[in-house]
Amino acid sequence: DPKAKSWAIAFSEEEAAAAWDDIHTGEPCIAVTADGVHVSTRHKRVLCKALSGLPKGKEIVQLVGELAPDKPLRSISFAGNEPPSVNGYNVLVCGPTASKLELPPTIGTVPSLSSNEVYDAFLQRRNVHVVAEADKLAQQMVADVGKGLQPLISTGQKHCAVAYKNALMRRVFVHESMGKFIQRCKADGAVELHV
Repeated sequence: DPKAKSWAIAFSEEEAAAAWDDIHTGEPCIAVTADGVHVSTRHKRVLCKALSGLPKGKEIVQLVGELAPDKPLRSISFAGNEPPSVNGYNVLVCGPTASKLELPPTIGTVPSLSSNEVYDAFLQRRNVHVVAEADKLAQQMVADVGKGLQPLISTGQKHCAVAYKNALMRRVFVHESMGKFIQRCKADGAVELHV
């Protein structure tokens, strides 16, 4: 029924695992469309604030500036209440006319309303942001080493394990091949993990 507010979808094999991860642990993005402000992942979406048409450039910047957790951004987490906060990569303006708007680099655009395309654009923006953060940390380490200071970043699994056990690690950028370490970090939740 196209007018129904609920729907069901079945996944199999690898798609099921990806959908499960998205539904339970996917980082939400904030999508501004002609009908409202949504918090969404690839498979979940909630309307947080209704709009009557897509705002223009300065109006969007003002709208994004007013967005805050629970005011009106809502949580889409199944466990707990974790409404997102606006950051430098998670806000996207969506729709066919979105790319024509002049917006600051902290607000992205997607010429589509498809949840898959919106979330793909969000993931791309997040990855660019994470790589830039890793680059800043690497540049800071090089500068610290040049000044004769103790570097903030250490490489190698042995050093990582010691830093993790001593609670010295706050943020870590790892390759997906470090599966055991990634699972441990996700289970503990004490470290900001970027794969």
